[in-house]
Amino acid sequence: MFLDFDPELGIPAGRNWERELYAQLRRADAAVFLASPHSVASQWCFAEVTLARSVGKPVFPVAIADTSRPSILADMQWIDFGREGDLAFERLITGLRLAGLDPSDSFAWDPQRAPYPGLDAFAAEDAAVFFGREQEVVRLLELLHPTLERGSGRFVAVVGPSGSGKSSLVNAGVLPRLAGPKGQWTILPRIVPGARPTANLARSLRAAFAEAGEARSQGELEAKLKSGPDALIDLARDLCDLDGTRAVLIVLDQGEELLTRTALGEREEFFDLLGRSLTDESPVWVLATVRSEFLGGSSDERKIAELIDDPLVIEPLSRPRLPEVIGGPRSAAASSSLGDWCSA
Repeated sequence: MFLDFDPELGIPAGRNWERELYAQLRRADAAVFLASPHSVASQWCFAEVTLARSVGKPVFPVAIADTSRPSILADMQWIDFGREGDLAFERLITGLRLAGLDPSDSFAWDPQRAPYPGLDAFAAEDAAVFFGREQEVVRLLELLHPTLERGSGRFVAVVGPSGSGKSSLVNAGVLPRLAGPKGQWTILPRIVPGARPTANLARSLRAAFAEAGEARSQGELEAKLKSGPDALIDLARDLCDLDGTRAVLIVLDQGEELLTRTALGEREEFFDLLGRSLTDESPVWVLATVRSEFLGGSSDERKIAELIDDPLVIEPLSRPRLPEVIGGPRSAAASSSLGDWCSA
């Protein structure tokens, strides 16, 4: 969201305001025109609306005072706050959503980041330029809805071959949307199992407690987790109390490392810790990524498969999705400050 006089999100001191306004209009998904006698008479507001329409941005005209309506917006359906009252807010929100502008899918973009990460996975900071996996994102959000009647199933996994985009889907597609609504999720920093998955889980918990304002030592948390699944459930409840949330999400990336890098004893301990903590009464959930070739017939591979309640199987992006994957970031980053990235 951009409002020119906002002290944090507006035009910084010393910046050329005209260029900044035009850059922000090109970057925006839509513009809301607040019609008053002053804005209708302003040549600069007229120029902004003209630019927005010329580059194909939807414009939502909202009358906030009795005034004439500019001819450039005569073909648009208007909202009148004076006559409609609170209903006007509902109409505006409905109009935004029908135009594909749901606020839950809107993310800020750092102009210092490259819109195309290359061979690296997309991160949460790249949510604004992550395209092509809308159906998969929606499905994962459905599976992770904590009020869904799903028995004891709380282990959701994205399964696919190497290079299919599992980590990007989770990091840039799902986690930023879960982080939006307050009061639902405490999301732990992601862990990669490595040689010591329990220690890595303790490290993630320590970071989450620190973020919530409570210091817990690495040694304390590791020792507590070693005592069994009840300890993980208790720690999750403590985090929920601190954050005012209902559930704690463990993000387990590259879950196949439990087979390739974790020793047998540590692996068995971690399987037991997770498996027995995912009960109906527990606030613990797991979202994992696992390479499909590691869900075969060996006993350890079967143990991973048995932990998974709801798998979402993905393949590398198909050719019909590529125009959106390539063009989406370019459109999102289309401003003067990001032109070099887009043409590189």
